[in-house]
Amino acid sequence: MSIENKNQVTMQKIFKLSWPVMIGMILQSLLNTVDTYFISNLGVNQAAAAGIANSITGVIFVISTLVSAGTIALVSRSYGENDYLKVKRYSGNSIALAGLIGISLGILCYLNAISIIEKIFSPSEIVGNFAYEYISIIFLGTVFVFLNSALRTIIQSLGDTMT
Repeated sequence: MSIENKNQVTMQKIFKLSWPVMIGMILQSLLNTVDTYFISNLGVNQAAAAGIANSITGVIFVISTLVSAGTIALVSRSYGENDYLKVKRYSGNSIALAGLIGISLGILCYLNAISIIEKIFSPSEIVGNFAYEYISIIFLGTVFVFLNSALRTIIQSLGDTMT
């Protein structure tokens, strides 16, 4: 098989594994857009508050991806070596770490939501109040975002990007 054919086969394999992940990431991004669209129907202040909240949570939720980044290498390598005890251990540790950081960060951000909003964005009082109402609910669910990221990463590390 020529180098060109090998490259084509490799690219096809990469695309086959990556297209479900790409679609998932696009849909995740559209979630904030659709959310903001419906909130904007309530008014300009509400739309501004949603924009503030989405900016803050976007930064916070990227951390969940960073926490799961090491999982990919460890779980996929162990799975490739047929070392299922390590797969279970790394997966369990990843879920525990994601849960611990998700709970801690969620509580920390929830308790400091007003300060975060005011210090970063300095919104008007009404926009700040709407942003606080919106973001405080989101922060309570931060642990679930972290757990979702860890579980999704584990499944993808096992070669199942479709699920």
